[in-house]
Amino acid sequence: MAFFLVISLRKHLRDRGFWISRDEPNLKNACDLVALGTVADMVPLTGDNRILVKSGIDAIHSEPRPGIQSLMKISEIQSPFLNTEDISFKLAPRLNAAGRMAHANTAAHLLLTRDCVKAWNLAETLNALNGNILDIQNITPALIDEIESLKPYGTGNPEPLFLARNIQIVSSGIVGKNIRRLILSARNRLSGMRIAAVQFNVASPLSEASEICELIYRLRWNSWNGNRIPQILVEDAIFSLQSPMSESIIKNND
Repeated sequence: MAFFLVISLRKHLRDRGFWISRDEPNLKNACDLVALGTVADMVPLTGDNRILVKSGIDAIHSEPRPGIQSLMKISEIQSPFLNTEDISFKLAPRLNAAGRMAHANTAAHLLLTRDCVKAWNLAETLNALNGNILDIQNITPALIDEIESLKPYGTGNPEPLFLARNIQIVSSGIVGKNIRRLILSARNRLSGMRIAAVQFNVASPLSEASEICELIYRLRWNSWNGNRIPQILVEDAIFSLQSPMSESIIKNND
């Protein structure tokens, strides 16, 4: 309906001479967006809908927008083979994740940007929001910036929660009475990326633990003295006790 409204508006402006001194838009260039919206809304693919979706998929095959191209790559879709099932089960859920988990502007910015780097960062954000599964190896400064841009959080716009599995505990210590500070890494990748984490309201120290089976967390910048580093805020965790590791207790003079 929106596309047909735009078609009618263009004709109305043409009849009033609006396009005499300016370029009239070629609405075929928007068929890729029409295809995404039509398939995502699960309307019958007959008549005009079928024609528009076919034109849109053809446009994506020939010259995809940076945002669609990035979303296809992160969804493991090869451009020449995109079909309506890919849109329904891979692209649409990621685009809709922005509205479900954060703010729909993220999806809009992805589809409108012409910057390939920004498009990839936005696609990563949508991918993380869709599954809420984010391996800590995939945490990047650009991703945190995109998540931070969703603020302010509140009713109808909750702060995103993520899930990671099989996380190695590099080090762990209790600060004060109930704050646990950790350094984490993906399991069996101790030489790879490490990230700081903090868990509040800890009831007791870990006596034996070397990894986290499942981690539910929020992702934020930890800003201090003009610097900022990525930090995980642990909401809940299931610790493995298979390989013992003592947790240090750091006394707080306060």
